[in-house]
Amino acid sequence: MKKTNKILVALVTVTALLLTNTIGVLALQSFTDVGDGHWAKEYIEKMESKQVVAGYPDATFKPAENVSKLAAITMIFRTIKAAGKLENVNLNSLLQRYSMVLHRFNIPTRYSWAEEAVAFALEEDILEEYELQGFFKPDGTLENVKRAEVSVFLGKALNNYLKEDLRGNIIVFGFNDTDFISTTAAPYVDLLVKKDIVSGDENNNFNPNKPINRAGAAKMFSLAYDILDDIKIDLEDEDEDEEYDERELSTEEGKIVVVVEDNNSIVVEDDDGDKNIYKIEDDTEILIGGRRADIDDLKEKQEIELFLDDDNVVVKVEVGQSLSDSDAEIYNVIDMGRYYLITFRDSDNNKRTYKTDDDTLIELNDKTADADELERGDTVTFTVDGETLVEVLVESKTRVYEGILESSVVFRNYPRMELKTSNKRIIELEVDEDASVRRNGRKRDLMDLVKGDVITATVEDDKVVKIVATSIDEDDEGVITEIILGSQNKITILNDDGIERTYTLAPDVDIEIDNDDAEISDLKVDYKVELEIESELVTDIEAEKVEISNSMNGVITKIHKDFDAITIKVVENNGTEHYTVLADDADIMTVSGRDRRFRDLDEDDEVFVYGEDKSEIFDFVADKIIIIKSK
Repeated sequence: MKKTNKILVALVTVTALLLTNTIGVLALQSFTDVGDGHWAKEYIEKMESKQVVAGYPDATFKPAENVSKLAAITMIFRTIKAAGKLENVNLNSLLQRYSMVLHRFNIPTRYSWAEEAVAFALEEDILEEYELQGFFKPDGTLENVKRAEVSVFLGKALNNYLKEDLRGNIIVFGFNDTDFISTTAAPYVDLLVKKDIVSGDENNNFNPNKPINRAGAAKMFSLAYDILDDIKIDLEDEDEDEEYDERELSTEEGKIVVVVEDNNSIVVEDDDGDKNIYKIEDDTEILIGGRRADIDDLKEKQEIELFLDDDNVVVKVEVGQSLSDSDAEIYNVIDMGRYYLITFRDSDNNKRTYKTDDDTLIELNDKTADADELERGDTVTFTVDGETLVEVLVESKTRVYEGILESSVVFRNYPRMELKTSNKRIIELEVDEDASVRRNGRKRDLMDLVKGDVITATVEDDKVVKIVATSIDEDDEGVITEIILGSQNKITILNDDGIERTYTLAPDVDIEIDNDDAEISDLKVDYKVELEIESELVTDIEAEKVEISNSMNGVITKIHKDFDAITIKVVENNGTEHYTVLADDADIMTVSGRDRRFRDLDEDDEVFVYGEDKSEIFDFVADKIIIIKSK
């Protein structure tokens, strides 16, 4: 009997080892390839004890092996879990909410070890759904994560608990390769640098596009764990959304006819053609394609299901991720081995991914074709059965694209250009070396095109053969919120419409501060600026110093409704101060530029206030209040 038990234990052990993923298996002894002299030994053993990383069946850790994007997301999730930050998270609920997304990429079947981590990352905005397509190579194997990418993932995850404002910082890196750190990644890399989680190599390079290995990942997550472990969360202060039993709610289904954002209402037409108006409350849960959304994400013609309580109050609305198959194009094709995943995009930039099977009919220009022959931008109509494609009819033809040039033409292997179209999507186009180019009415070369030019590009046989370009001269003004110094200097301003925009400065930009000649290093956050821009390059800056008394950034602690006034808490160098602010004549708006009223202000809102300290009763009189973050 003892022999039988030993055999069973051995079989169970071997089976468990075979089913584990590339992150490794739980080791019960020291790793043979991580000796006492290994620089990462402390971090590896620490994170193994926290069940964040683990070894392999042969007792190795393989510290030099690269980490995949999927493994990085999983390690981040396990780090957060090890730090005790998931006690109030219902993972089963998240798995149900993102079930469609997870199954679309075969995560539950091929990478079950990562499904909780991916669902959590989607819910917490660490990861966007579209980014999952970049997690897999065309053959279905996993893509490695780069240092900049893992910094963004970890930075977002960490800041969910640190809650630092990453938008108003002057970012100056000391790395030799600073110019290769993207604007998107810069705030998160900066956060990790300040927290001593990442640094440069022996040559002072950050290497943003270099893969990170398992030893480097263990160090990053070990240091992040220490920070997370010190953050205390009061579970009673967590989001306490009212629980409700959907079985006790009535439901209405139909199609959205009108969205009235001014009073947060929608008009829905049911199957009988009857139209009804529904009020969307502040606490109404809105789900689109299983993800949380806002009322401004609701669109006409979307199919919608409303859940109402006994008082006919809308508690929840659900909208499928709609896609118009009458005006769609191929966005992406992924070879998953036994089938393909095809992503379609319509004119409203809605995307939806379906899978093929052996019976899927695909025609390209009226001829039977394979999925790998389809190209991004091909016009398509399709029919589906559930999540499976039944018929895909594709037509490729000469196309004319209009948009803004995202950068100068790149000459790498072949000339190529990127355009941002009117619906804000980015299109990459290959350019014929003999393409006809005219700029501002004159014959030019490809090298004469400048980022920000308005482009009309004619494409034949998948190559741009004709380009008509026009430069754009424009002005903008506002308050500086961020300055990034490098070979390409950039500033971000909050303009007078309440919209944040980032601009690249021309190498010979002319700068004046209070009518005196100045350098980029003389500019400061909160300075008022007027910009002259040519094709998205700032050529002239007129700046005005702003005294601290003319603006303040803080959190509302009290609303004085009788006086149309507020009290805000401001953190200053010498401590915390409270100021009373008169807001009766102030323009109030969100950072996206949407107008708001005094009654829309709430305690705990973070606001940016412009005005003067000229009142005898109040500390400050506001001319403009911008709601940076609502409670």
